[in-house]
Amino acid sequence: MAVTPASVTLSVSQTQQFAAAFTGTNNTAITWDVHRSPHAKSAGPGHIDSSGLYTAPSEIYGTCTVIVTASRQADIANTASATVTLVLPLKVKAGATSAAPH
Repeated sequence: MAVTPASVTLSVSQTQQFAAAFTGTNNTAITWDVHRSPHAKSAGPGHIDSSGLYTAPSEIYGTCTVIVTASRQADIANTASATVTLVLPLKVKAGATSAAPH
């Protein structure tokens, strides 16, 4: 069993579609779950729906990691995980421009 993508980096409220592949079974019903690391600097781990669509939390206070896990419903011990690195959004200064050198 494998979850793809295996790792991804997201910022505030961004989304990522995950997929799980099982071999050797016709029962491919999946339960998705998400957990943050104990030292995570975010309002929560985010949310993953039944289709595997993950949404990052609306508040991130520093870089941290959450784990997305897929479990086969017919055998909950049969799991695979992916890592999501949550990062602070880029801040752009008002009036900042970039110019090519002359």
